[in-house]
Amino acid sequence: MSLTLTVLGTATPYPLPGRACSGYLLSAGETQVWMDAGPGSLANLQRHTSPDRLSAIWLSHLHADHAADLLSAYYALAFADLRAPAPIPVYAPAGCAQRLAGFFAQPTPDFLDAVFDIRELHDGHQIKIGGLQLTSRAVHHDIEGFGLRAEYEGRTIVYSGDSGPCTALDELAVDADLLLCEAEATSWPADSPQWHHTPEDAGALAQRARVRQLIVTHVGPFLTPEEATSRAAAVFGGPTLTAREGDAYSAGSSEVTVVEVPQWQGSAARTARRLETGAALLAELIPDADRVRLPPLDRPGTARDGVNNADVLLKTLTAARSALSGTTGPVVTVGGDCGVELAPVEAAQRQYGAHLAVVWFDAHGDLNTPASSPSGAFHGMVLRTLLGDGPAELLPSRALSPDQVVLAGVRALDPGESDYVQRHGIRRLSVAELAEPAPLIEAVAATGADTVYVHIDLDVLDPRSFASVGTPEPDGLFPDRLAASVAALARHFSVAGLGITEYEPAEPADQAMLASLIPTLVNAARGISPAARSETTGPRR
Repeated sequence: MSLTLTVLGTATPYPLPGRACSGYLLSAGETQVWMDAGPGSLANLQRHTSPDRLSAIWLSHLHADHAADLLSAYYALAFADLRAPAPIPVYAPAGCAQRLAGFFAQPTPDFLDAVFDIRELHDGHQIKIGGLQLTSRAVHHDIEGFGLRAEYEGRTIVYSGDSGPCTALDELAVDADLLLCEAEATSWPADSPQWHHTPEDAGALAQRARVRQLIVTHVGPFLTPEEATSRAAAVFGGPTLTAREGDAYSAGSSEVTVVEVPQWQGSAARTARRLETGAALLAELIPDADRVRLPPLDRPGTARDGVNNADVLLKTLTAARSALSGTTGPVVTVGGDCGVELAPVEAAQRQYGAHLAVVWFDAHGDLNTPASSPSGAFHGMVLRTLLGDGPAELLPSRALSPDQVVLAGVRALDPGESDYVQRHGIRRLSVAELAEPAPLIEAVAATGADTVYVHIDLDVLDPRSFASVGTPEPDGLFPDRLAASVAALARHFSVAGLGITEYEPAEPADQAMLASLIPTLVNAARGISPAARSETTGPRR
């Protein structure tokens, strides 16, 4: 089971249309904690759970943009159709009960006891709910305020509350899997007490504490969340995301599920049956991962609508969709031919929508249609199909748009593919342009996305360094440059998934090279550097 943070609201100092004030849901097994109760967050909470099912409520401080919906929750639980089985523990700074009582013009807060069990926080306060450990520290704000460290089964989420930089936050955040940090202030006068983080302060905290991922939230009205995230990322240098309502983040993302899809029927190579063995060997090279293996379909299929083996491809797609629906956390899909990317890219697009970019590391564009394909092989049509222009029975439930795609290392396009790239303005980086990470990062940033799906067809590699593919092309990337490109993507964007395809085992030296490359790619994509995986106290980045 995972420790998960779901964003209910991020606005300050008042709610905006479509954007509630600060509120978050911590989930750990059966334990659910509503963390801050800004205006509008109660309504969003009910998209994920019912208030009467909460294990606890935790408030960082009593400013209205973090606490006002506690009053609404009282109304829901005391006067409406919701009844908790017992008073819900509320952990809050001193004075919370009196604030609520004052709204009702009551001299004492005793009447609240039927709904809330209000308990005062103090510096160093600790409580365990189920297996979830909550540690609160007093932080630097203009009223009494607290930061929170949540720990569950070795995973950690830290929340800054509203605070300026302070030692307590540094201590709370050390080695956290996920740091949720406010960046309310555009800047701060040097001669004034600092009650909030600037984006640079948030990035510096994440760097000092060696956290694995930074989520920027509670951005003030004079700075966009995207600008704040970019500024924080420039200081942190690690994965940095913008908190958005409805998004959920799991701590401890080192646990990966490998979905092995031994499909070969989409390939045009005469040696395509080797892809089944290649998928198994790739899966074995991925460390610390659960493994889901789709049963192989050893027979060729029937051609229809200009696609070879179309009936078998549809059966594999159906099985892959089912397998992916049962996974949680990061997924690495290994093939098999490039056609195995239909289900995982579709799933990423359904989850992230316009926030997703797809980086297509491949010697080929895979942008043919059944009408333009010279071979009828689906692995040359898969990206075009994901863009909504392919065989009807294989189309995704939600298509990509051309401006979400970045072609990386593509150097062999058929005439119809070249025309499509030019007409739709698809971003394309040559092998030479991938010599440094900046052009790739700029191309993805230009899509407007903050999340990437990374597709790797191993024929993107130069045949001089790797020859075990069915359709090699000269003058490709070398393994170290591919690894550096993926690592750069992971430093700047969240990685929605990773696909590795088209391995046809032939040369023992190629398997030895993959034994180093594949774990490096996977660890980069899930935000783990080699130093972080070793027993070291040095910086993770």
